[in-house]
Amino acid sequence: MVHPASSGAQERLPAVVEIDFPVGDIHFRHDETLRGMMLTISSGPISMRVRRVYVGDGKLAVKYEASQFGMITPNGTTKRGAITVANGARIQTDAERLARWGSIANEVYLLVPNIKLIAIDEETE
Repeated sequence: MVHPASSGAQERLPAVVEIDFPVGDIHFRHDETLRGMMLTISSGPISMRVRRVYVGDGKLAVKYEASQFGMITPNGTTKRGAITVANGARIQTDAERLARWGSIANEVYLLVPNIKLIAIDEETE
């Protein structure tokens, strides 16, 4: 991407992995494996296994992570073994838990169609 005010130099973006999932519900399962705690994420015929993933709409993303204490979600840690993010879901979380899409190097970003990420304004709660 070339910025108009620059001398023509391109902005260097961090190296990340981006995966597109189909429209539909996204299922997260917290699994104990030989490699430690992992998330198995699936939608339709596609599935993946990661320790940590940033889920978003291509502009913003929120972190999901497997830990020994449970699954870390945008709203805190849950001990539930599995959760589903419905097609068209609205995920509300604190603004500091939202990351710009692709901004963290060496991470996996999962593009989910129809998801809406909303920052909770602490002053209006």
